[in-house]
Amino acid sequence: MTSPTVLLGSDAIFAAKASRVGDLHRGSTVDVTVRLRMGRRPPAPGPAIAAPAVIHPTQHAMLNSASDADIYKVISFAKKTGLNVIRAGPAQRTMVLRGDAAAFAKAFAVRLGLFKHDDLTCRSYRGPITLNPMLAGVVQAVIGLEDSRAVRTFFQRGAAATPLTALTPATLAATYNFPPQPDGHAPSIAVIGFAQEVPKNEVEAYARAAHSPVPSIEAVKVCDMGQRD
Repeated sequence: MTSPTVLLGSDAIFAAKASRVGDLHRGSTVDVTVRLRMGRRPPAPGPAIAAPAVIHPTQHAMLNSASDADIYKVISFAKKTGLNVIRAGPAQRTMVLRGDAAAFAKAFAVRLGLFKHDDLTCRSYRGPITLNPMLAGVVQAVIGLEDSRAVRTFFQRGAAATPLTALTPATLAATYNFPPQPDGHAPSIAVIGFAQEVPKNEVEAYARAAHSPVPSIEAVKVCDMGQRD
């Protein structure tokens, strides 16, 4: 019988410096994103082939999306462990699973709970995430079991601080060598935020200042303010 596989680098960050103070609220559910491997096998070693300067989104999806077989494996595993599949994105190689603490304990061998460090209480767990043999090699990452803030901003203050300047879309495109848009369609960019939704009038004001079209923004609500799940 094949043994479970420990997902490398999956140890909880917040719980490592916090104390467990209780269980999750009764009846609460958690949404977790799993990242799948690329469905297409990598090419065999050989002479390097120059990549095209511009690749169409459809081509990118064909080359880098998750396979139907892997998605079906996750769906089947979710049903066995009491998790619900909320969303599956083959092109993004991500799937969103929803369930309570008991379901995730069965699925990934983690005991979710509330942990406190200083004045901050967050959802977290002890130890690494364990993958069932059914998912070993298929799932590359499990994201969202913790709800603590993972990134913090640090500002340099004082006379030596560099003046803050805003990046314009043109500057950003030139810095990262973005390819031109031959068909005239604007690219799609994903932005991860930790605060409230940006007011529409602020977006319009920035677009006017940057002399660029107003972008179309889709707000994805993770949870209500003050709630953890």
